[in-house]
This record gives sequence, structure tokens and C-alpha cells, in this order.
Amino acid sequence: MYYNLLINKDGLKNAIMKFDLPKDKVDKKISEFKSGDVFNVDGYQLRADQITRIKIVESELTSAQILDKLNASIPAGCLVFYTNKSIFEDNKFVKDVTDDFLD
Repeated sequence: MYYNLLINKDGLKNAIMKFDLPKDKVDKKISEFKSGDVFNVDGYQLRADQITRIKIVESELTSAQILDKLNASIPAGCLVFYTNKSIFEDNKFVKDVTDDFLD
């Protein structure tokens, strides 16, 4: 399984996104978040009180494979393009497991 992590932080315009993580790396980041320790994600030093949203999705496919499948499903003539953030939206390739990690 692959895990994708999205974090919104106060003061940041764009979400911090990490893709195709193993479960143990996600477990470690969530453990640090829950303990209130400062933790690093993609070069950002974060504290729990700065975090406004965390979302974790799991998939049997890598993020690149999901995007390939989503983009291939667009009917000809439509002006739609899926991006990395699309992986966190509801689609048939991912399952939201945020509560499993935060509970």
C-alpha cells in the first residue's frame, strides 16, 4: 500500500503534500504530531497548533499511476486535467484513512 499525506498549515497558501509514503513513515509523522513535538515535512518545521488540516489516503497504486488513470478517463474534447492534489479528492483509487491514523 501507498500512503499520501496532505497538511494545511496556518500562513501557507498551498498545502504540503507527500506522496507514496510507506505506512511506518506516516505513523512516525502522526505520532510526532500527536505528541506536540516539532516535526519536519518537506522541509517545513511544524507544530500541532499550526496545523489546520491533515488528510491521509491509501492506495494500491502509486500517485503517478492514479494520475495516469484519472487523466486517461477524461473524455476527448474536455478541458480537464488532474493534478497531484486530485489524489486527495474522492476517487475510486484511494481510500481516506485519516481517522484510522488520528484515532
